[in-house]
Amino acid sequence: MQYTFGQIAGSDQDAAYKSTSDNAYRRYKRNLDFRSKISEGSMILEWYPLKCFSYTKAAHHWSLQPYALLGLGVYSFNPQGSYFDEIADDYVWVDLQPLRTEGQGMKEYPYRKPYKLTQTNIPFGFGLTYKITEKSSLGIEVLGRQLFTDYLDDVSQTYIDPKLFENYLNPEAAEEAKILNNKSNIIDPDNPYVTGQKRGEPNNYDFYYSISIKYSVRISKVKSIVNVFRKKIYKYHDNEICY
Repeated sequence: MQYTFGQIAGSDQDAAYKSTSDNAYRRYKRNLDFRSKISEGSMILEWYPLKCFSYTKAAHHWSLQPYALLGLGVYSFNPQGSYFDEIADDYVWVDLQPLRTEGQGMKEYPYRKPYKLTQTNIPFGFGLTYKITEKSSLGIEVLGRQLFTDYLDDVSQTYIDPKLFENYLNPEAAEEAKILNNKSNIIDPDNPYVTGQKRGEPNNYDFYYSISIKYSVRISKVKSIVNVFRKKIYKYHDNEICY
């Protein structure tokens, strides 16, 4: 079992484009951003392919060993988006899930259900470990997570009518939702995105990964599997007489 925590973030302002006809420009014009802390617990199996060779083979004992990983995890996240507050004269980060930015839970969008902030995922990846001593090793590990949601960044569907926020949220939250739902007018005031236009890609679940450097120390004394199954051989001294 292992526990992992960290933070992910993304911004459409990082999209590089050459012209306004590029797909990257459409993302840049969307002008959304997010950040989220992630806390994850998982159970992961490690498989060492070279250990499948016979114990008598050299590859079985190599100090450098590749391995594959597959498991099941539970993680929590909470996407936030930012907008510039003129009164505070600074950017303000706001929790996005309660704002229903794409109409989640609204009767006008019956198929857009509110997403849960704690969900399951499937961790998988590969690693490389180097045995320093009999009880210690150093390795590097790349671990991806297949998710079952498209709302890790609170972006998935299409733009909704901003007037609907007033029917479901208090006045302050409704104003924040209107801003964070559609910020394309900041980039292109004359031609912003409108209700019904594409905001995200609902056909693809989100995904995140981590790269870790691991130092491991074995603290329990475990009998070698070779010693467990080794056949005992009894020898007698030449002077001994056996009957």
